[in-house]
Amino acid sequence: MSLLNELVKKVTKVFPFMEFPLSMSRQGDFPLDKSSLWWDLEAATNYARSNPTAYPGQPITVVNETANTVTLYVVGTKGELVAQGGMASVDTLKTELAAHKADYDTLKAAYDATKADVTELRTDHDTLRGEHDALNTKHTALDGKVTTLSGKHDTLQGQVTTLSGKHDTLQEAHDTLAADEAQLKKDHQALNAKHTALDEKVTALDTHEKQLKTDFDALKSAYDEHTHTTDQITETANKVFMTPAQKNKLDEIAYASETDIDGLFPELQEKP
Repeated sequence: MSLLNELVKKVTKVFPFMEFPLSMSRQGDFPLDKSSLWWDLEAATNYARSNPTAYPGQPITVVNETANTVTLYVVGTKGELVAQGGMASVDTLKTELAAHKADYDTLKAAYDATKADVTELRTDHDTLRGEHDALNTKHTALDGKVTTLSGKHDTLQGQVTTLSGKHDTLQEAHDTLAADEAQLKKDHQALNAKHTALDEKVTALDTHEKQLKTDFDALKSAYDEHTHTTDQITETANKVFMTPAQKNKLDEIAYASETDIDGLFPELQEKP
């Protein structure tokens, strides 16, 4: 029957009651409901959470004898205790007030000390603000210089690009000249070889010319030293007299051998 009553209470929220048409007169310093007054907060909390007779909205009073306080709680919907306030004795309030005043005095002294520090910090802050503003001014000026230098850098970069192109062109020209120089050296070496060969030929011809001249001088000297007459000479088939015309022709050949040998190699003659 009790389970049915519990189910009815939970569903209908209607509880059994008893009509009592008489007033009650308190006869002692204790509560009518023993579960409404507790001397330990933990015990009251356990009661509200676990006792099946605890109900939402039930008032519970907890007395703290050490702190001399009385606190009113109400059981919540989940079995928790919700504090509704309390009342302390006058002596307790005086003690707490004195403690609060001591805390106030301590905080005021700390505030006064901190106020001096704040004043000093504010002065330092103003000084730093001035330095910061000065640095901002310098920073702005430096930004302008950086912009100017950036423009100059771009200009120089363009000039470097142009010079790089010219350098490449000059390098190509230099490479071409180097190739031409190498070819000229080869041609010069070939000409030197030809010149050496011609020098050898000239030396041989000079030697031959000197030998011919020596032989000619010897013959001419022998010829000049003799007087030729035909008084005692008789012509034969193999021996005849030289006519003046034939002698002139021989002289012309001898003269040509002395003067025309250099004409054979005009490229070897020294230029004026």
